[in-house]
Amino acid sequence: MKTVPTCRNEKNTMRLTGHTRIIFEEMCRRVGADISAVEKGFVSSPEHDSKWYTRYSWSEEEEMNFVEWLADYLYNSGEARREITNSGLRNKRHLRRVANEFVFIWGWRYKDKEGG
Repeated sequence: MKTVPTCRNEKNTMRLTGHTRIIFEEMCRRVGADISAVEKGFVSSPEHDSKWYTRYSWSEEEEMNFVEWLADYLYNSGEARREITNSGLRNKRHLRRVANEFVFIWGWRYKDKEGG
């Protein structure tokens, strides 16, 4: 998987770009997070809460649904595949692995299970 495409803005925060932004927007939408919180999280600064990501979580089922969404998204967009992966390979099994790797690196933590 490639590095996440970003650019710096005048406030010295990172701004997600292209298909990466679309993917992160979908990931945020699913947990009620604001994309700006993610973008601020890429840059360390004294005024930024370094544990912002702990406020968001999803269940294993929600994560699996996102992985399927992402694999489908990559399968249907050659431009997204080239931006996110190291190859433009259009193979559903391969793209599911890419989606799982993306979630492993960038995904939310799991919700606490009740009673445990």
